[in-house]
Amino acid sequence: MVGVACRLPGTHSPHDIRERPLDGRHTRSGLSPTPASAAGETGTAPHTGASEHADGFDAAFFGIRPREAATMDPLSGVLLELAWEALEDAAVVPAALRGSRIAVHVAAHWDDVRMALEPGHPPAADSKTHRASPAHLVAQALRLSGPRLTLGAGEPSTLLGVRLAAAALSAGEVTAALVGEVRRRAGAPHGGMLFLKTLERARADRDSVYAVLRGGREHQPVAATGPPVPARGARPSHHPAPARAFVPSAGRRRGAEAPVLTPAGAGPRLAPTASWTAAPLLVGLSGSSTRVEETSGILGLLRTVLRAPYGGRPPRRSRGSTQRGASANSRGPHRSTGREDGPGPGRPEAPEARSPGHDGDWHLAAARTTGAGGAGGAGAAARTLPWIFSGKSVEAVRGQAARLYHHLRERPWTRVEDVGWSLASTRTQFGYRAVLLGAERGELLSGLAALASEHGTPVVRGGAESLEDVPGAGTRPVFVFPGHSTHWPGMARELYGQARAFTEALDACFRALRPYVDWDPHTVLDGRMDHAEVAQPLSWAVMVALARLWQAYGVRPAAVVGHGPGEIAAAVAVGALSLDDGARVAALASRVLAADHGGKGGMLSVALPASELHDHLARVGGGIGFAALNSPSQTVVSGERESLERLRADLVAGNVSAWLEPVDYAAHSARVDAALAELRGGFEGVTPRATGVPIVSTVTGGRLNGSELDAAYWCGNLRAGVRFHEAVTTLVDEGHYAFLEISAHPVLGGSVAEVAESSGREITVVGTLRRADGGLARFLDGASRAWAAGVGVNWRRAFDGLDVSRADLPTYAFQRPRQGLPGGTGLEGRDG
Repeated sequence: MVGVACRLPGTHSPHDIRERPLDGRHTRSGLSPTPASAAGETGTAPHTGASEHADGFDAAFFGIRPREAATMDPLSGVLLELAWEALEDAAVVPAALRGSRIAVHVAAHWDDVRMALEPGHPPAADSKTHRASPAHLVAQALRLSGPRLTLGAGEPSTLLGVRLAAAALSAGEVTAALVGEVRRRAGAPHGGMLFLKTLERARADRDSVYAVLRGGREHQPVAATGPPVPARGARPSHHPAPARAFVPSAGRRRGAEAPVLTPAGAGPRLAPTASWTAAPLLVGLSGSSTRVEETSGILGLLRTVLRAPYGGRPPRRSRGSTQRGASANSRGPHRSTGREDGPGPGRPEAPEARSPGHDGDWHLAAARTTGAGGAGGAGAAARTLPWIFSGKSVEAVRGQAARLYHHLRERPWTRVEDVGWSLASTRTQFGYRAVLLGAERGELLSGLAALASEHGTPVVRGGAESLEDVPGAGTRPVFVFPGHSTHWPGMARELYGQARAFTEALDACFRALRPYVDWDPHTVLDGRMDHAEVAQPLSWAVMVALARLWQAYGVRPAAVVGHGPGEIAAAVAVGALSLDDGARVAALASRVLAADHGGKGGMLSVALPASELHDHLARVGGGIGFAALNSPSQTVVSGERESLERLRADLVAGNVSAWLEPVDYAAHSARVDAALAELRGGFEGVTPRATGVPIVSTVTGGRLNGSELDAAYWCGNLRAGVRFHEAVTTLVDEGHYAFLEISAHPVLGGSVAEVAESSGREITVVGTLRRADGGLARFLDGASRAWAAGVGVNWRRAFDGLDVSRADLPTYAFQRPRQGLPGGTGLEGRDG
């Protein structure tokens, strides 16, 4: 047993079954007072995120249309939710199982409730679910290809489903199995679900294990007045039964005997290497309990397994008392007001237990385990880490946060890094998303409370419907590499010691630069960068390393675009240039710029379109030319610094915004013409190659495949005006809507957004680092914004280098509107 789920009145998870009888607590609902330090300034904890209607189900989550859902018995929806929850409890992303050979065995009371109660309301003509078998519904919803079996309701049927699943697993016919039950009691659904694998496969998959099932026994005396109770001293065989013993026989009838099906090993989440002992535990209770549906079958198995580490059996709640051994069918209960001890020192071993019924009993026995998984401290993490949340609605995301808040408040030993890693690696990523960043437990709990609040942390809708279908996949963004004015002293120095992928990439870039520069990149990184021969190569190296970091987080570009010298980094990022060729081009180009008449050149950004600048240029005289067309309202000019100062004064006098870029050269102007011949010779050794990622050129304005980036192209890159507006328009028109600016400081985001707005498109632009904020926390903030916009991010990389383990988490916060026909189902207060 590697995954479990249940639905009972008053419970929100299987762990409520274990914990509530032990300490008398009840499941929290609504707002409850909590210390302000834990819940934030409001001093109240968020709602648990649980369903308001226990008899409803989240039809929209499973893609069931409202008209179709109205014809379904809600029990079918309960089964779907239980299956999803059991897989999440097993740390399995359900979409990863699509097409897998997984058996689905379900015991259900299926009588087409709505058809019986409302014969005048036939199901929708296009309904595919109202009469489908429960097992088929589950398999179809999860897209499983294994065998599907629906058994009649009754406790013996549920354990028969376990037995048949064991047969299929032992024979290698399936890789795993979902076995469950569902029924209606007193107007409310009662159900449970198990996710089973062979022990060998569970160990190979490094699963946490609840219990190990090894055999089974059917017992039914021919002459019996009621379901028999095994003798106290009886012990099942704990030797694995031969595979043939698990095959159902048509000739086996009342009174026949089958080999023992023994759940050996019990406990809440044991490491795959835990050892198993043969002391059996009760699985289900004998007929002395009125709540047979909670103490036998799948639910009885769950209760016993979850409570095993505490040395006790589930309490038997009832209305009266009777002697041990009374018939379950007589509803004559045995009163129990407290904890009942299971096997242990000085106590006899519990006999095999059963699921009683009219047609025979199925007995199971579970063995204890030795050695349970340890729990670490719950202090602060070593660094800022992400906690990610997603759902198919805003309410579901807020519900996830609320449930986790209460879950962690009750488990103060849980480490923040374990929670973050488990959220990133064991949960499906849906379209509505939010991210919390932090290192301290207190700040993350406060963030959870804010996210759970209706007016708290915003939840962003992802940009692609496919996000709801393929976990971890998402939009591939455009990488944007700026060319000038992104450098600052110490840029990325903080990140250098925090992200291994960035550190290794930056070291590689610095090694590639050393043959072409006469200074030490590591030393200069923390110093002044006033000159182009230092600023440009360092900016190139940082951009290439940042691109590697994004790629290490699973973010692959759909296309790249570079502004001026940013094209060199773009070409290296997609493999059109080798790292050595990129370092050569960046270093040689920076020398040409640095030789620009002793730093007498410059560049001026103007908040006007190029067509409106001509009159201003005419008034200040010559020596200035267009260097870049960035957006409909921003143009960059370059030339002699004195002329640029006169132009700036003229523009400011006319209430036009203009600012000098922090550079001392005039790129993309006639001032570099004299050096082009020498530059071409230095570029002759560059060997471009075609790449699978499109490069949208700011030299030509069109697409390139990479093979065109020869010596002549790089000379044109330095001399020609930058057609950034045209390149971004091409990308936006192709449908790209996510843009990542790969630099130590964002400078092009506004231009990209303006180009998209002028085309009537809505896009997202995300930066990477910022001036004086160049650490991992800033990068994760950018990654969070990109992920919330639909970009696929591999969040597990945020936990590299940390000793993390899987933490138990609440399952998905299904949004359950009340399902039912007008006037109710007529089943309230009746057993189903």
